[in-house]
Amino acid sequence: VMFLMDWVVSIITVGIAAMLYWYLLWLDPAVNWGAAGEARKYLSTLKGIEELQNIEGQHVKTYRPQYLIMAGPPHRGGKLIKFVSLLSKGNGIVICAD
Repeated sequence: VMFLMDWVVSIITVGIAAMLYWYLLWLDPAVNWGAAGEARKYLSTLKGIEELQNIEGQHVKTYRPQYLIMAGPPHRGGKLIKFVSLLSKGNGIVICAD
């Protein structure tokens, strides 16, 4: 479509894009852009948490306990973390904080 409207400008644009591509290829920056799967998981988790905050009331059948353990590094609070994990029975959120 761009070539049909103004072919001179389109050739200049493609040339500039090609020069930029070859410059970045020649520069070879050592950059880790991350994985798309990780970004998708993060965004879906964030969206789920935002949806959970909009729930008005809780029912006995849908109650999920949430625990915040402030016992230092996780490798030092092993027994406490195991105890809270048993309390939640795998249905709640257990967050370990330092």
